[in-house]
Amino acid sequence: MWYLASVLFAQPPRPTGLAVLCETSQFLVEADNAAMAYEKARAWGERRRAQVSGFDMVGIQQLKPLQRYEPPGDGDEIDGRVYESEDVWSRMAELIPPKEKLAALFLEQNPGAQLSDVLSQDERSLVLRILEGS
Repeated sequence: MWYLASVLFAQPPRPTGLAVLCETSQFLVEADNAAMAYEKARAWGERRRAQVSGFDMVGIQQLKPLQRYEPPGDGDEIDGRVYESEDVWSRMAELIPPKEKLAALFLEQNPGAQLSDVLSQDERSLVLRILEGS
């Protein structure tokens, strides 16, 4: 069976209680049951923690069965959420980027481009903070 796992990583707590950088990673896990999927997700998180300095694994935020027994395929929904948001239709330009600005399309159409070319200014600032080890 397939499961969607979500693991939360964060910088170590600061003595002042100020905000710290966090990262959530979502990935698929194949396991015979939920207990095995949990252990595989925990091991994945520990391996990831070892690859990224300055972050610790906080824990597994979610572990959802995909309700399928065969491997995920093209068009399978992996996750989603239902929520309320104000003025969605009047904010379409803010919420939905033009097709050519979506990271996968931009990077394929611009072979010399780098991931930093598709990050927002806020995302670039966060990446720089991570790389600087703050």
